[in-house]
Amino acid sequence: MGLRLSVLGEPVVSVNGAAMRLKPRKVLALLAFLAVTGSRHSRDFLAEMLFPRLGRERARAGIRQGLTVLRSGVGSELICSDGDMVWLNHESDMWIDLREAARPVQAREDAERVDQLFRGEFLRGFRLPDAPAFDDWQRSQEESARALHVTVLKKLVESCREANEHDTAIHYGRRWLSFDPTDEAGHRSLMESYAAAGRRAEAFRQYER
Repeated sequence: MGLRLSVLGEPVVSVNGAAMRLKPRKVLALLAFLAVTGSRHSRDFLAEMLFPRLGRERARAGIRQGLTVLRSGVGSELICSDGDMVWLNHESDMWIDLREAARPVQAREDAERVDQLFRGEFLRGFRLPDAPAFDDWQRSQEESARALHVTVLKKLVESCREANEHDTAIHYGRRWLSFDPTDEAGHRSLMESYAAAGRRAEAFRQYER
């Protein structure tokens, strides 16, 4: 089963089906950053991002220690390095919920499956107050993940309305607006769903909102 990393909500790491707590917290941050970006990064870049208050050598030592913990915890075959560069082996047995959620959605069943992956905000409840660069990256990922989820919810609203399942369309429409209460298209869609369901009083109240 390899590594499973869930970042859409409270972060969850499991290896071969067993849940794992990665400590210290910056080890989890390092894993999440490498996994989500899917790119190669220099040790200096990672050190500056995660340990900005330390000198260069101590910060690099922090990255070195974090990689050692990851190799021991999630498997050395997943952690790749080439001189100064570090990355994850995405060809190995590794599953990341955000990567699954980003796959193209065609059928309604696909959209429903992706919707279930979103358990909350990106890395919900996880912060590194002493690492502002990581915090900025995390916030940008929160916005991207939220936009991705809204796109999925829109598809579900459309599919439900096409199937004349208007109450279900209302359910998804409300969730859509919970992410962006100022989205005019979301309000219009929800009004139309209410009207199609014969709930005209609620459609009018939605218009007033």
